Amino acid sequence: MTDTPHLDALRLDAQAALAPRLGWLVFAVALLPRLVHVWFLRDSPLTGQYVPDVSVYLYLAQKMLAGGFFFVHPMLMSPGYSLFITPILATLGPNVPALVLLAALLDAGSAVLCAGLATRIAPAGLEQRAGLITGLLYALCGPLLFNALLPLAEGPAIFCLLLGVTLLFRSPGGGNLRPYLGGLLFGLGCLLRPNMAPAALLLCLAWSLSGAGVPRCPSSTRTRLHASARFLLAMLLALLPFMAHNLLTEGRPTPFGLQGGLTFHMANFPGASGAGDSLPGITHTPYLEALEAQAEASRRVGRQLSLAESDSYWMSEGWRFFREQPGQAAAHLVKKSLLLLNEHGRDPTADIDFCRQFSPVPGLLALPVSLCFALGAVGLWRRAGKTPEAAALAVALLWGAASVLMFLVTPRYRTVLLPLVLCFAGCAVAELPALLRLSTRQGLVPALLFLTVLGLGNIPLSALVDTNSAAEEYARLGRYQFLTGHQPEARAAIDAALALSAKEQATPELELLQAMRQASLALEKAAATGRSATTNP
Repeated sequence: MTDTPHLDALRLDAQAALAPRLGWLVFAVALLPRLVHVWFLRDSPLTGQYVPDVSVYLYLAQKMLAGGFFFVHPMLMSPGYSLFITPILATLGPNVPALVLLAALLDAGSAVLCAGLATRIAPAGLEQRAGLITGLLYALCGPLLFNALLPLAEGPAIFCLLLGVTLLFRSPGGGNLRPYLGGLLFGLGCLLRPNMAPAALLLCLAWSLSGAGVPRCPSSTRTRLHASARFLLAMLLALLPFMAHNLLTEGRPTPFGLQGGLTFHMANFPGASGAGDSLPGITHTPYLEALEAQAEASRRVGRQLSLAESDSYWMSEGWRFFREQPGQAAAHLVKKSLLLLNEHGRDPTADIDFCRQFSPVPGLLALPVSLCFALGAVGLWRRAGKTPEAAALAVALLWGAASVLMFLVTPRYRTVLLPLVLCFAGCAVAELPALLRLSTRQGLVPALLFLTVLGLGNIPLSALVDTNSAAEEYARLGRYQFLTGHQPEARAAIDAALALSAKEQATPELELLQAMRQASLALEKAAATGRSATTNP
């Protein structure tokens, strides 16, 4: 007997899928600039351990390979990226250039996945056009390329999350493995970017319950609920080992690192920038800051706290800001909303403008982020709820934006949102002829929405946060070059940092830079003396 609803669902799946030739085109267009970027970075600090967190992730991956992590080592940081890079560490050693190359390949694949998702939310008859436009927008978005190809979690997280959602959407009926594989991949993506974990339940509910009466959705609510249940079960199975780890080591069954509370407080206190600020007694050194936060929380409470208790303490400190100063907290959230949309943003991890000296590619791919958000807002207005997939992606995007707003708003952390934004932006561009034919009254809302978001995104960054970060960037580069033995480059960076800080009062950090500069001169002189003695015995 023929299963008509199942066949209809399969037929719809085939119609909504991106045409293979367009998929390969998007992959090629996305891969080329990413490989060129990797080539420029081959001998730069960005393929060393210059980027914060890289050394910690490599250290934790080594612990995993040696059997000294699970149920032994405290989970101070979310372990997803360390788990992800263990195969490369096991075969090639701590090879950061290989991690960047892998990120480039995955990100080109993410462009295709993003294009495929756009075809599922596009207006009927515009699926392939919307998919191609979305894929090209992804391929040519320089800020997205820059952050996705840092040797950090963002690029792999985007790939795992997009592939997980794609497999869920492509499981319209029957007993197939797609929702299970999708759930496992989405779970891995959440280990890489923990703020997206609650989005799984929300997008499953939106996808399952919003298809009633939609012509392009022949699969039943019950079928989608069953697929969602399998997806969520597989995701839970992916997270269970890490939940058991934290339960046994720290007494809390969370699958994520025990520093979310500290991050939340660093983003929310009176006078906070929202982009990451150091707290008294706590440095901005990855991994070490969690231990310092534990010691500071223990000092304030008057007893030794566990990591889980310290995490809870800092989370409560962040919420106290909202309880005791609601007006200031509301203004703070407004400012962070503007930071989220801002064309530039402030990022203590790696500044895209500063890093142009290592590769010009992100700067040449100058698709403005503010334009992406403006087009995405129009697409969201036009398409959210038109198909179950559109409703699901809209809910996931809104949750992701809200979670970033509650924590640190930096270009790096908002990167995971950009593919979802681009799905709706591509649909808006594909619909542009129809939008231009709207009457004045019908076109007023999308026009105002576009102009408002675009205008808010181009507010000068200096009006929102302190933008004098060049001195810090040069100081960090100088320290890295000094420690890696590149003494002329170290002195050049240190001199630039000192020149930019010339008007500031003497601080221990500036004194350390001066001492490092003298040590660099001494090391180079000693090396030259050694070479002279070798050549002239």
